[in-house]
Amino acid sequence: MRVPRQVGTRGSHKWIQQAVASQGDPLTSAFTAAGALRAGESIEWLSPIASDEWAEYRDSAFLERVGCGHLLSELAHFWPTGGPQWDALGRGPRNSVFLIEAKAHISEMDSNCHASPGSRFLIQQSLSQAKTAYGAKPEADWLSGYYQYANRLAHLHFLRRNGVSAWLGLVYFLNDHDMSGPQTSGGWKQDLALVYEHLGLPTSGEIPGVVDIFLDCHKVAAT
Repeated sequence: MRVPRQVGTRGSHKWIQQAVASQGDPLTSAFTAAGALRAGESIEWLSPIASDEWAEYRDSAFLERVGCGHLLSELAHFWPTGGPQWDALGRGPRNSVFLIEAKAHISEMDSNCHASPGSRFLIQQSLSQAKTAYGAKPEADWLSGYYQYANRLAHLHFLRRNGVSAWLGLVYFLNDHDMSGPQTSGGWKQDLALVYEHLGLPTSGEIPGVVDIFLDCHKVAAT
């Protein structure tokens, strides 16, 4: 599904549009620092962009947008319709894929699964696969509390197990005073520790393919 959006006026909706359009491209800089890109390489951001009505993508449309349409059948067996709607999508060198989930305040982290019983069964199966891949505790609850975080991890796992060089950027904006968001990365990291504990993830705080990106709204606005 392709979902046209308005120009963002506040919160993560506003700031991710500005970050993608930024001349300095702080997202690419963060992925380079994390080792996802070589020095001098860049990401072609495919969404959200002004020429595409600031559209966001989900389900089969997101795969086609990033050039992975050959995985449509596999996705249908992995996740029901109504999957993650990505805040930003990009393509990099060597057919690499970049997925972005953005937050501007702590309460955005909270979410639960409200899928129908049939869809919920498939989701549970796929979340279980992702738990194993990431070394999470089997009994951890990935359906409530931080479901959105969990399903983003699951889709990263889906792409990587199918041979795609995929990266998930979890963007946490700082100093969003309109949304009363954290002013420092430490404010976010306190909550992230709770997320990891709830999801039974290793306490090292490092997940293959996942990059935590802390961006100051003031700096994004300046570029």
